Amino acid sequence: MQFNPNIKTIILTAFDNFNFAQNAIKLGVVDYILKPIKPEELNESISKVISLLQREKINSQTSKEVNYTKDSIHEALEYINKNFNKDISLESVSDHVHLNPQYFSRYFKNNTGIKFTEYVSKVRIKEGKKLLASTDKSVSRISMDIGYIDPAYFTKVFIKYEGISPHKYRVMKRKSSINLDIS
Repeated sequence: MQFNPNIKTIILTAFDNFNFAQNAIKLGVVDYILKPIKPEELNESISKVISLLQREKINSQTSKEVNYTKDSIHEALEYINKNFNKDISLESVSDHVHLNPQYFSRYFKNNTGIKFTEYVSKVRIKEGKKLLASTDKSVSRISMDIGYIDPAYFTKVFIKYEGISPHKYRVMKRKSSINLDIS
């Protein structure tokens, strides 16, 4: 026997049998009422059903909101990873995932552990390190390629995360690759 989980059942019967009541509970019946019924018993049973339906509705809405927001964070991360080299902002990304910027900012930090701007900077610096190690592009060109308009600001952010300037990083990487080639 299959029941629709959205339908709540109250059994009203004159049949006083413990096994029937026990099986009804196993099947998810909300209440098992014996005749003759008192109006307050029926009202109490109906109130139970209404309360149960309201809780289920709230849980369902909360679950949908959580899933939507998790999907939004995932979509935001993908968007940032693909567009870090463009002029992206908290507002443009939150708009892309259809969330309020303030809500998105808090939710982003709660789910990633870091602030939105910090995440964008880390993605940009990671790509900057790859370009510094693998190309002869100038620091200014790399700065532009990864989304920084001002090379001095790129250098400042790079030093903040890496502890050395982009130029020193490049020199260090080149020396380590030369040492590896010789050995």
